[in-house]
Amino acid sequence: MEKKDAAAFDEAAERELVKAAMPVSRRCDPSLLPLRAGRVCKTHVLLPPDEDQDQSMGRVLSDRETMAHLPFMASSKDIATSYARIRRKDRDSWQAHRKTHLNYSIAVKRSQIPAHALDKINEDEFLPPRKIQVDDGEIDVDEPYLVVGCCGLNHIEYPHHVAEAGIILDARFWRSGICTESMYMVLKFGFGVLKLHRIGVVTAGKND
Repeated sequence: MEKKDAAAFDEAAERELVKAAMPVSRRCDPSLLPLRAGRVCKTHVLLPPDEDQDQSMGRVLSDRETMAHLPFMASSKDIATSYARIRRKDRDSWQAHRKTHLNYSIAVKRSQIPAHALDKINEDEFLPPRKIQVDDGEIDVDEPYLVVGCCGLNHIEYPHHVAEAGIILDARFWRSGICTESMYMVLKFGFGVLKLHRIGVVTAGKND
């Protein structure tokens, strides 16, 4: 066995020993990842993505200002809804089967919309009130609402207790507190429920 192979083997064995010695309550367990996650926040609601939101998410992903720092994830307007649908299905599969992602849509009810954003919103952007099923019950979105972005965990590595957190938010809702609270909820779930040790957040250099 070459030295580098022996070193890799020793590291893998060491990780298994550490994992075996770690109390169950501190282990990062894929079974703790929900299939349909939701959270009620002060300024908005985090919902599980579904097909009713595809057009709204397509609008976000094709907005030039919103995606200025994420051009590699942006869509052209003519295929925006289809792009959002494919993206949602891929991420749903990664959450349900690979257990490597946690996905939320960011929704803002009409009464929660910041005053500075009201005149920038068209009436046809609102989705109708509905009750949305989540793993631990249901969330009653009891008034018309907007889907203004998405957030969650990416590339969860259970043996290493690490993941990445990410968020995309409609530019009309920047500096409204929604981004801060959404990321807080994602990090709270990652550290508190999944028992992750490290969560990285990658941002563009010009994104302030």
